[in-house]
Amino acid sequence: MGNCNQCGAVHKLYVDNLCYCCYEDRQVREKLMDFEGLALASQYNERLFQLYLLYIRRYQLKYFHLRQAKILAAMLRKKALPSLTTWMEVYRLAEEYPLTHKPNSTKGAAFLKIGYMLQELGVLPPKDEEYSRQQESLESKINPTSVLHVQSFLSHLQETKRAKTTLLGYLLAFKNFTEWLRNNDLTTDLLLVNATIILRYLDFLSDKKLSYQNDSFAALRRFYRWLKHQKLLLTNPCVGIRLGRMQLKLCIVAEKELSQIVDFIKDPATNPEQAFLIALVLFFGLTTEDLRFAKVMLQNNLLCLVLRRKVTTAGHQFYNRDQILKLPTKPDWFIALQQRFYKNWLEHFSKIKRSYPHEHLILPYHNHYCRPLSDRCAALRFQKATLAACGLKIPARILRQTCGHLHTKNGDASALTRLGWSTQFAFYYTWLPRTFFSQRQNPENSTST
Repeated sequence: MGNCNQCGAVHKLYVDNLCYCCYEDRQVREKLMDFEGLALASQYNERLFQLYLLYIRRYQLKYFHLRQAKILAAMLRKKALPSLTTWMEVYRLAEEYPLTHKPNSTKGAAFLKIGYMLQELGVLPPKDEEYSRQQESLESKINPTSVLHVQSFLSHLQETKRAKTTLLGYLLAFKNFTEWLRNNDLTTDLLLVNATIILRYLDFLSDKKLSYQNDSFAALRRFYRWLKHQKLLLTNPCVGIRLGRMQLKLCIVAEKELSQIVDFIKDPATNPEQAFLIALVLFFGLTTEDLRFAKVMLQNNLLCLVLRRKVTTAGHQFYNRDQILKLPTKPDWFIALQQRFYKNWLEHFSKIKRSYPHEHLILPYHNHYCRPLSDRCAALRFQKATLAACGLKIPARILRQTCGHLHTKNGDASALTRLGWSTQFAFYYTWLPRTFFSQRQNPENSTST
């Protein structure tokens, strides 16, 4: 027993005073050197294999990595792969060649590792924004006689620049409606549905949230209106049916918690990352997505954030915010917070195992990659910050609505149109009633901003 020469931990020592895990890691790294310069079926295959090796070398290597590398190299030697441009293509390769860590396992698929590296290169979008797999799954649960009309309808929406999440929402509504029809022994052909069935379905949805009812009915109403316009139906079963309007409210943070949050931001002894993230949402109205994809940049020795610019859609035709957020140097406590955060960020960034220069605002604690965090991870990290600040796990959406509330106290919402809000939602802040957030609360009818 003793201190391992590589990891420093006290373990049973083997060759060269290394513990078993470090000895295994060294042996596998030496064996992987034999794959350098390996001739494969195409240059593209060789590049993909290099990306795979680059990925696994970030971790402590095991013998199953070596086994996986040998099988992958043998496969890439036989078959030249086409260029991978979507995650769906990566998924199909992973299903065709399930090169996992262990037989009969689903973990550690080789082609998913390659996909992550292609994402870091910018070839593939973030994995959680690739909806092809969900779309395929939802379509498989819709009646085959109806799915072709559904696909045509979604193609029509896509031509009008509807967002992918919007299309997925329509598919989910059709899938849920089809399942209800099947469970009630009714026709599952969506073209044979009449007004009586629609009313029965809405009565079934009456136990659900009002927002869910409205979204489900809106999807059906638009679909049947399109079918009528395409002369695939004689009558629209949704004509004449009306649902009650939702009573919209803005859910904001109460004065007591807001005061605690502001004191937390100003306190020089607090965690700089937590205080900085809260400040960005509370004062500048950033969303969770903004935090995930924002990149840190110094401009004239001033800290700036480069925000992500997604493709505009029918619902979001304008960005309503400058891409580069130049942070102010006043008041003094805020520039001090920026300096504390940047110093802490640089120390963390130096530990990241990165192959490509992505200076993301939020970095993973495990330091294995520099990809953007998932939406869930970013949301949990933000809620952990608010818990430290005021004892409540406050979603970024609620604190952002509090930001909008603070900027419109005088009844003027023009400032919000420069902080990312659309003109319509900015106007809401001038008249909507407010409700205060509590830990038990899950605001059903608060606006989505």
